[in-house]
Amino acid sequence: MEVQGNKQKTAPHGGEAVFIGFGNYLANICFRTLLIVSGVRPR
Repeated sequence: MEVQGNKQKTAPHGGEAVFIGFGNYLANICFRTLLIVSGVRPR
């Protein structure tokens, strides 16, 4: 029981992993958009 609890804390569930990945994806798009709008285009 304790080992499973530790695994759940260190490794997120499938839904959480997708949510985090989607959040990073949106953050990357927003960051690139801000760079382009500000005039600094990513390489």
